[in-house]
This record gives sequence, structure tokens and C-alpha cells, in this order.
Amino acid sequence: MQSREARRLKKSLAKPGKKTEADSLRRHPFLYIFSLSILVIIVVTFIGGPVLRGLGKSSSMVFGSWGGEEIKFTPGNYLSRQRDVLYDQLRESGTNQSYEWQAYRVWKGAYDRTVIHTAILVIGERSGLRVSEDRVDQALLTSGPYMVDGEFSEERYRNTSNADRYQYRKLVREDMLHQQFLQDLNHHGMYSTAAAEFFRNMAADERAFRFVRMTYADFPESEVVRFGKENERLFRKIKVSRITVRAGEDEASTIRGRIVDGTATFEDQAKNYSTDGYADKGGEMGWRAYYDLRSD
Repeated sequence: MQSREARRLKKSLAKPGKKTEADSLRRHPFLYIFSLSILVIIVVTFIGGPVLRGLGKSSSMVFGSWGGEEIKFTPGNYLSRQRDVLYDQLRESGTNQSYEWQAYRVWKGAYDRTVIHTAILVIGERSGLRVSEDRVDQALLTSGPYMVDGEFSEERYRNTSNADRYQYRKLVREDMLHQQFLQDLNHHGMYSTAAAEFFRNMAADERAFRFVRMTYADFPESEVVRFGKENERLFRKIKVSRITVRAGEDEASTIRGRIVDGTATFEDQAKNYSTDGYADKGGEMGWRAYYDLRSD
């Protein structure tokens, strides 16, 4: 009987009218499957998994371990899901590489991802990283295996075995721990003692300020009067007209010269050359307090 990997790769990669390794599979099925099995063992050995055990009764295959945690293949676990994801990606890419090379890439990629995932879970557990059961519940209610047409299906949940419910919950919790670990790592980073000291020294010369904020109605009237008396010049009002030019000082000097020698009026020069919103009014801005003119 053909292995699952050989059947999936045969279906996704064989092209009509072209001679592919599917022909070899039909002519020498036992030799091909034996070669593929040997390849998988070689892959596992190459990527560091020294032992294959637990076949048969447990339907699992142990590739190795990280931090005391076994890295094994069990239907539906993280390694299994990553293998399926990589299979789908290779099928969609339309590659024409050999089945053996495809199997190698899929299994090695799935194994590498699982090693990183296992390491994150182990380090996260040792550092006290936790995900509350309420967050897991919320995730299962809003996404995951129990959703039908975008909504949680109680019927699908009831029809799911306790073993599968446990497995789904375990996978969701692990995914959330994985994402939380990466988020904490990206936001807070891991710095050496020297780097942390450098950042602290950067803030050594910062100044701190304390201030009080209140509405105008709450501000003491006596303070308003005092400020007005001390800054009378700011509240002087004068009637102002202006001409704004952007070409440069030479143009401004030319316009000013025409007004001073009487060959043109201020209003005409404003209408013809000014570039601000007062041009249509001959440059007239009306009565303005001095504090309004400080920016000018």
C-alpha cells in the first residue's frame, strides 16, 4: 500500500502528458516506497533525531527532544500540522522537483518549526508564562474547529469527542503561548547588561516638569489683571495692512519702492502681488492686537 506522503505528492505533482516519477511508482511500487521510507529515516537522522520509536500502538514517531520535551509526530499535533501546511505550500507552488526532495523539504521544514515551537514553550513555562483558561475559551468561541459560517456551533462541539476537544484546547493554548512569547520578545527585547546600561545613561540628562492645568473660568481673575498690567504692550491694537510675497527679498523691495515713491498704491500692489488671503481686500487685516502679530 502506498504511503500517505507518496499518494499526496503523486496527486499534486504529476502532470498529464509528461513522464514523471509517478511512472516509476507504477512500475516499481515496492522499490519506490522502500526508498521513500529510507529517505524519511535519513531526514530524521540528518536533522538530529537519533531515535525512531513508539510506532504501532501509539501511532507516533519520536524524532528527538528539546529541553527534556519530546519532539514527536502524532496525528493532529503541531509537527503534523506543520507538515500539512508545508505540503500545501509546495503543491500550490507548482514545483517540479523530485518526490524525494519534496519529502525532504517538507519533513525538515516541519521538524525545524517544531523545534523552535517546543523551545518557546519550554522557555515560556520556565519563565512563568501563562495563558488563562478564559482566553483559551474565548479563542475557541471565536475561531477554530467549532466554527460554522463564522459562528460557534454548539452542535459541532457536542459531536466532538472528549479526546479531540482536549487536543484542540491544547493546540490553541500552545499557539497562544507561542504568540505571547514572540510579542513579549519583540516589544521588550533581550539586551545585554552593557546595552541596558547604555540606554539608562541616555536618559540621565532628561528634565522633569510639574504643571497644573485648569480652565479659564477657574483661573484667578487677579492673576489675569496682573498679567495684563505687566504686559500692556502685548494688548495694544493697531490697524494693519500687509503684502505677502514668496519670490524673495528683491521682489519685496521692488514693491515697497513703488509704494514709497508714489508710483503705485499699497492696495493695488497687494491685489496684484500678495499671495495671502488679504490680497482681495487690498492687504487690509483690520485692527489687531500685538500678540496676534508676534509670528509675523
